[in-house]
Amino acid sequence: MLTVHFRNKKSIIPYDIIYYIESSSRKLTIHTCDKDYSYYNRLDAVQNELPPDQFMRIHKSYIVSIYYIVSYTNNEITLTTGKSLPISKTYRKDVLAQLSKGANKDNSNASDSAVTGSIICICGKYANSVIRMYSDKPILIGRDSQCDICYNLPFISRRHCTLIFRAKTNTYEILDHSSNGTYTVEPESYDIDRKDMVSHPLYPGISTEAAPGTIIHFGDTDNLFRLV
Repeated sequence: MLTVHFRNKKSIIPYDIIYYIESSSRKLTIHTCDKDYSYYNRLDAVQNELPPDQFMRIHKSYIVSIYYIVSYTNNEITLTTGKSLPISKTYRKDVLAQLSKGANKDNSNASDSAVTGSIICICGKYANSVIRMYSDKPILIGRDSQCDICYNLPFISRRHCTLIFRAKTNTYEILDHSSNGTYTVEPESYDIDRKDMVSHPLYPGISTEAAPGTIIHFGDTDNLFRLV
């Protein structure tokens, strides 16, 4: 979690919802899946607070989350949101080495079960956001800022559900804690332009196994997520 203090207000921001952090005129802006947070600080100071395996410095003005990078060249990276950010000459060698190392690692495991899983928002408020999940690490989803993934959605509970990715079986476990329910969408009924898709509620407190490709929602079919 990254803690931000501004005008006597404290905000606690989960690392996994941060797209990138931008520095301009002594002010930092943290761009997240939820909203932007601006406050006064130095980018160097914030960089020291962030986990180095999740964030990288690409420019004197930018730190980005590795989770949201979908493509890169020698001069820029592109995020899942479509936003492109420059890679400066100062950081280019380290950035390209780290990104290349990640790509080689993915390729070396291509024949094995997935090492990481992801939950992707395919439509709605957080469309195109990607949260990477590591094997056997429970991820708590909810509206509360203390959750691992914080989604501010109409029907989501403060502590809505827990997801666990199991690399050995390449499956997900879903445990619902909510009052409004966690639902899976029947694949044959799914159409992003339809509002009458068939959903099945999960039993609260009982772990449910789901395969990659499963579409879920939190009581609101305007906001859909896919497990990949």
